[in-house]
Amino acid sequence: MVADAWAQTEREEPPGLNVSRDSAGQIAVKGSKAGPLEQARPGYGPVEVLTDTQGVDFGPYLRDAVLPTVRRNWYSVIPESVQQKKGKLAIEFAVTKDGKVAGMKLVSSSGDIPMDRAAWAGIAASSPFPSLPEEFKGSYLALRFHFYYNPDAADLAAANTTAHALVPTIIHAESMAHESDSHLPKYPKKARQEKTEGLVRLDVDVGTDGKVKDLKVLEGNPLLAAASIQAIRKWRFYPAQKDGKAVEDRARIRVDFRLDHTQVKAQVVSYADPSSGLAQ
Repeated sequence: MVADAWAQTEREEPPGLNVSRDSAGQIAVKGSKAGPLEQARPGYGPVEVLTDTQGVDFGPYLRDAVLPTVRRNWYSVIPESVQQKKGKLAIEFAVTKDGKVAGMKLVSSSGDIPMDRAAWAGIAASSPFPSLPEEFKGSYLALRFHFYYNPDAADLAAANTTAHALVPTIIHAESMAHESDSHLPKYPKKARQEKTEGLVRLDVDVGTDGKVKDLKVLEGNPLLAAASIQAIRKWRFYPAQKDGKAVEDRARIRVDFRLDHTQVKAQVVSYADPSSGLAQ
């Protein structure tokens, strides 16, 4: 998946997108009715809008449709080899009226190919997004995405300088796909023999280091619940963040034990409510 997405670097630009490189080698998008981009370029956390917005507020669209989708797809393909490394990169692309991604360009490399590939795949796998807002009459929206691996305070401050009102300041813990896939609950032999199946729901407290601190079973057969706990204790998460700092979080996990399935299914389905005191 990552290799295939990376091979698409030379995608054609969408109609009307005039791309060139400045003296520093950075891509510049021309043709904005608002004048030089440097004079009025809206920022939404880790993403910049490079085209004239025509007065349309893209905050809700980017916050609700684009950012979480790219983040989720990016996290799902980050290789274990880079999880402890530090790096940052930027990718530019256009979203066409119907939400499709076009004209992707790596404009600032992390210097680490696996890091760049994971970020690239995160965008490629997100296409198509929902259609652009109807009130926007342009043919595309050009964006620059900034990706940070293990960012420090300065990185996070730069990413959120213009975005505190538009991009959530809390990012929930995200399970590491390779860890959760490697530690799926196993169907207890006794439960199979007794033809026992059903759901297990449990709350998992995730520490600032991404490790499981505690588990609480909310529902489920005791045999199935014990198997769930044994496996999910081994899961690892990308820690939740609040205002750029790692915080504890609580995730609710659903585990499906079905006799007619080849393997048990387990997934995060929600997070703590506001009264919990943990990240929302």
